[in-house]
Amino acid sequence: MRSVCFVKRLEFDFGGNVFRSSLELGDVDNSGDMSLVAGNASGDLAIFKVSSRKLNFYFVTGHIT
Repeated sequence: MRSVCFVKRLEFDFGGNVFRSSLELGDVDNSGDMSLVAGNASGDLAIFKVSSRKLNFYFVTGHIT
């Protein structure tokens, strides 16, 4: 018997303590595409967005509440 996996795995480099409750999927810029938003315990926010089969990373600086 042969096993086949159809899931693509992506690995993101985002430092600090990231908790499950600080991850969210959503459309952050009304483009119709889903983005992964992650925050860490230091107050940093990162947005991972896939557009045109390319992974873009946006890092938000400043005070996040």
